Amino acid sequence: MHLWYSPREILIGGQWSLTPDALPVENPSTGAQMGEIARGGRAEIDAAVQAARAALRRAWGATTAQERRRIMAPIGHMVPAPADNIAGIEG
Repeated sequence: MHLWYSPREILIGGQWSLTPDALPVENPSTGAQMGEIARGGRAEIDAAVQAARAALRRAWGATTAQERRRIMAPIGHMVPAPADNIAGIEG
């Protein structure tokens, strides 16, 4: 199966990092494993919390919820749905 993501990478603070572990992703209707996602450990969690706190100390933290929505909503619409992967799950 072609994956549209790396099952061993995690994005923290704008930087991709390899993780030593992954979690299985299961088809909820069959229980069959259909892929993996990166599993962050304590170090990755700590780094993510630090990155989030740092972001809030910069301009993003001063942005209102309405402005964040205005910025983020179009980005969400630009992310292509992995149609081939979804079709394989449903079929």
